[in-house]
Amino acid sequence: MKWQVSHSKEVRRNLLAASLYRDLRKKAVTVPSTDAAIAAVAIHHGIPLFTRDEHFSAIARHSKLQLLA
Repeated sequence: MKWQVSHSKEVRRNLLAASLYRDLRKKAVTVPSTDAAIAAVAIHHGIPLFTRDEHFSAIARHSKLQLLA
């Protein structure tokens, strides 16, 4: 018997953020978990971020995050 788990939007968002954070850590990139959460939502929705925060620049170098200049 297969179990089906229905995740709320909040749980899915947190799983995306945790996955991004883990992938970055594997590449020796350390960023605050809050920045990983913001980036994960932006990546998921295809929304570029406008920021000058170096953490997001690092995330963008190692993921599909798009930044506006």
